[in-house]
Amino acid sequence: MAELWDILDASGHKTGRLHERGTPMNAGDYHLVVHVWIMNRDGHFLISKRTPGITGWAGLWQTTGGSAVAGDDSLTTALKETSEEIGVALDPKNGRLFKRYHSPHTNDSGGAHYDVWLFRQEIDLSAVVFQPDETCGAMWASREMIRQMVDEGVFMPDEAYPYLDELFRFCDKPFLNMTNEPFWQTLDTLVAESEIVIDRPKGSVHPRYPNFIYPLDYGYLKDSTSPDGGGIDVWRGSGPAGEIDAIMCTVDLAKRDSEMKILIGCTEDEKAQVYQIHNEMMKGILIRR
Repeated sequence: MAELWDILDASGHKTGRLHERGTPMNAGDYHLVVHVWIMNRDGHFLISKRTPGITGWAGLWQTTGGSAVAGDDSLTTALKETSEEIGVALDPKNGRLFKRYHSPHTNDSGGAHYDVWLFRQEIDLSAVVFQPDETCGAMWASREMIRQMVDEGVFMPDEAYPYLDELFRFCDKPFLNMTNEPFWQTLDTLVAESEIVIDRPKGSVHPRYPNFIYPLDYGYLKDSTSPDGGGIDVWRGSGPAGEIDAIMCTVDLAKRDSEMKILIGCTEDEKAQVYQIHNEMMKGILIRR
């Protein structure tokens, strides 16, 4: 059975169309690819060796990754690819979306949106199970060792992981511990006691930027206050109506302000869309619950 991908637009939004893997993509069409980096407490990364004879960089060392099949979001794909390639079950709570970027294909007119995940988790190498037509070895490697392997031509080249040095710097920063339930419970109370006003529903046009179409419902909490003088902004996804998934904190140098957006009922794909939106004209960080 043919593998199908969701076709995304240049902004990473689903178009509603599907693409069959192995056939050329059209100009302006993209699909989702994930890279999964697993780091242990020693700061070493779990890398695997591509099986000799396979298509593309055969015999080189790599991190886990692959294309999202139709219907799967970014996190689901990260967990699935890791399980399929090396037989490792990752805990979603141990992962963070480090980066999203896009790049054109070299073999057709299409392109890919890349989601780079970082998981901090201890893995017993003896528990690794290889998929013979994809992987044949695994080991823990330090940043210095990976850099040396790239230079020696035995690890995937820089073009495959153009963010590698940025990732290594990011790894020095601890994950924020957002298990502080009093904060989230207080936010739950604020939302529960407020009326959510959706003044810019999904599919509507931005009042000042006609080329921007809202991919999700966007609104605010009535009778609340944010730094810009309006209500606290809310993104509402396709999931459970009252479930607060995350917050988005933004800094806008043009307006010289900082705000918090509340994400309610958002899937991983929807979180990624919100993250991308708030990193185009400004800068923002996504903090998961």
